[in-house]
This record gives sequence, C-alpha cells and structure tokens, in this order.
Amino acid sequence: MIQGGFTGGSTTSETSCEAVRKSCAALVERLKPIKEKAGTLPWKSLIAQASMASVQLTEHAYWTPDPTFTSYLNYGAAISEVEVDVLTRATTILRSDLVYDCGQSLNPAVDLGVPRSPPRRQI
Repeated sequence: MIQGGFTGGSTTSETSCEAVRKSCAALVERLKPIKEKAGTLPWKSLIAQASMASVQLTEHAYWTPDPTFTSYLNYGAAISEVEVDVLTRATTILRSDLVYDCGQSLNPAVDLGVPRSPPRRQI
C-alpha cells in the first residue's frame, strides 16, 4: 500500500481505508457500462468482458484529510474494571470495554461486537 506506514493517532487505518474506498469507487465506475450492457452476470464473466473491452482493472489512490476538515475527527473511549489487593498488590482485570467511532461503519457486523466476559487474569 502506498500509505502503509507507522500509525500516529490511528490515522493510518483511516487514510488507507479511504484510499481503498476511492479506488473501489473508480473501478465500479469503469465496470458500470459493461454491467449495464450485459445485465446480471457472474463476477468472472463481468471481469472477462471488461478485460476484452480493454477496461483498466487496476487503480491506486492516496488520501490525506484536509486540516480544515473537522468532521474527520474520530472518537473513542476505553474503560477497565480491576480489583487491586492492597496487601499483595495482585491486580485482577474484571472487564475491559472499548468504543470507537470512526464515522461511517467499515463493517456493521464488527460494530455489533460479541459481548463476553473475559477470563479473570492475575497480573
């Protein structure tokens, strides 16, 4: 990936995902005329027809948020419930929760999460 690099404030996932989204949108636009002409057909057939029609089937993109683009900000919060034995200093993590809002959902199934109680862990 062009934008794959170190993460700073979790911006790498946003910039990479937006670059991929833009690339996919460009490819969909290129495939639309073939799809409209041929109607419903399997993926392999659509790509074969696009290839025979010399449709460019590769794309690249680079995206960075505009510094004045205030709706780019993402928000998150995390909280852990722990027990600390003040005599032995033993610490037990009872529960940890994380909420992250990146705006538009990347995958609604992941957004639902799987509520479960993590095993008690001694530190």
